[in-house]
Order: sequence, then C-alpha cells, then structure tokens
Amino acid sequence: MLDGPGVVGLMTWAGLALTSPANRPSLLSPEIPAGIYGDGLLTLPDSELADAVTEAIEWDFGRPLRAVGFNGFGDLFLRHEEEEAVQYLWLQYGRGREVAAGVQSLQTLLSPESGERDKFLEEAAFRLAHARLGSPPYGSVYTHVPILGLGGDGNPERCAIGHLDSYVSIVSQSI
Repeated sequence: MLDGPGVVGLMTWAGLALTSPANRPSLLSPEIPAGIYGDGLLTLPDSELADAVTEAIEWDFGRPLRAVGFNGFGDLFLRHEEEEAVQYLWLQYGRGREVAAGVQSLQTLLSPESGERDKFLEEAAFRLAHARLGSPPYGSVYTHVPILGLGGDGNPERCAIGHLDSYVSIVSQSI
C-alpha cells in the first residue's frame, strides 16, 4: 500500500479522491487506505476508529458489526466480521439494510455512475455544509444541530463538526 503525501494525488475509491490519508489500511480492505475521501463525503476508517465508532452502537444490533465506512453526516456502512455483505445505517432515522454484497459492489454503489450514490452520500447537502465549515477532520462528521431526535430539521446549513463516536453515541440514544 502506498502512503505519504504522494498517495493523496494518486488514490481514488468509488470515484472519490483520497484527500486526507490516515496512513493505515482501512477496515473495509487492507488494500484500500484509511482516510478521508472527497473532502469528507466518505471516510474509510482504520480498525482503531472503527472500533471506537462501533463501541458506541454495538448494543443496538445484538451481533458484532463493525463500521467500515461513513458518510459526511455520520451514517454508517457496517459489516459483520465474518461476512462480506455491507449494511447501511441511516443513523438519524435508526433504519438500516443490506446495500452491498461486498467491497466491489459497495464501490459500484458509491461510484459517480450509480443512480444510488446520492441516497447514501447526500452530496448536495454535504456541499452546503462543506462550503460553510470546510472538511471535517479524520474521525469527525457534520452533525445536525439539534439532532433530528431532539427536534432538528436536518438542514445542512445548521450543522457543526463533531467527533463521530460521540455523535453516534448521542444519536443512538435518541432513536
């Protein structure tokens, strides 16, 4: 795996440039670098960040799922440790479902050619939040203020940047 400054200009995944590498392999696949893709539109966590995020919600699932990715608003891509299939959790709504059979089908789902990409990455809302706040750092996302479960309206212009593990823990208690 490449690492260092050169990887930023070279690496893309699902049509998104690696804009801030974590210089470790992602939990999704050891061949794919962990880091921020597309200025925060998608983050692929390393095992340490994935464990912190998963710890905040593991009691909700009753089986060992781990976060293998998340969008700029903290919605999670999850995978059971012994399976290839990837689940998606719309965090603010407490709903989830299987969305991909494995890494390659997830990459296809999130590619620019996919008609489903915006459903999972919320690119238009992300661009509004990004224009106002810049890119969230590794391990952080745009958080709705207030969260939907506490009366928020989901307007991306009223977001702040917060640590994902804390955000997941708070939101999971409100759904």
